[in-house]
Amino acid sequence: MTGHRYVLLVLTLVGVAACVGGTDTPAVTVWDAQLAAAPAHPDVGGTGAAVSDPTGTAVSVLLTGAEPGAAHVWGVRIGSCGVPGAQFGPSSDYPVLAVDAIGQAGADTHLGPRLSLDETYYVEIRESADDDTRVACGDLIPR
Repeated sequence: MTGHRYVLLVLTLVGVAACVGGTDTPAVTVWDAQLAAAPAHPDVGGTGAAVSDPTGTAVSVLLTGAEPGAAHVWGVRIGSCGVPGAQFGPSSDYPVLAVDAIGQAGADTHLGPRLSLDETYYVEIRESADDDTRVACGDLIPR
């Protein structure tokens, strides 16, 4: 996913969220995260965004500054980068992040469950399916 496509997605999602309202539980909730590098990957960064509505949660992630050719796994998790928890949804719902020649990787997915405003969540990028070493992490903040 290019940076331009990601920005366009976030702006569209914010626009949709702004058009919905009037209840204690919003019909649409937009979340975003700034990914911070783990010590072993100091050049990595990126963003994450999620939109929850009654049909579930759409999630997008953009990783930058990664090693070209790498393939990382990722997921939304319950908790925070500082207090990690269980993954939200099955691993099979999250496509692998295949890093391109300029160090970028992006992915989109749709999760069946909706994120709850009563919980905290974060996006975590890990080394691989066999190596849980953290590459980057960002707390999802509802907007």
